[in-house]
Amino acid sequence: MKKSGLADSPFFQDATQGGHEVYTRSAPARKSEPTEVRTENRSEKRPVLPTRRLARRYSFEFYDDQIQTLKRLKFEAESQGQRLTLSDLVREALDQYLQRFK
Repeated sequence: MKKSGLADSPFFQDATQGGHEVYTRSAPARKSEPTEVRTENRSEKRPVLPTRRLARRYSFEFYDDQIQTLKRLKFEAESQGQRLTLSDLVREALDQYLQRFK
């Protein structure tokens, strides 16, 4: 039978042949035995998670000059190393506008 050029590669050899050591990963030993009784005591301190605003997709009409200005601002921010999307710009502008009415 014809052998390929890779047949002698260590990758394709059996790990038990050729004096290679076989390493296995084992879980660390437990330091204590599990308890028989489950306690109902819980920590009273709960981490306060920040409120996350959910984004929804809506379709709005914009003027061409508004889109061009947004794209220019995005390009300028990216040329300075910032990661920014058009949606980020519009959301920020809308937040600033809505602050007037609060």
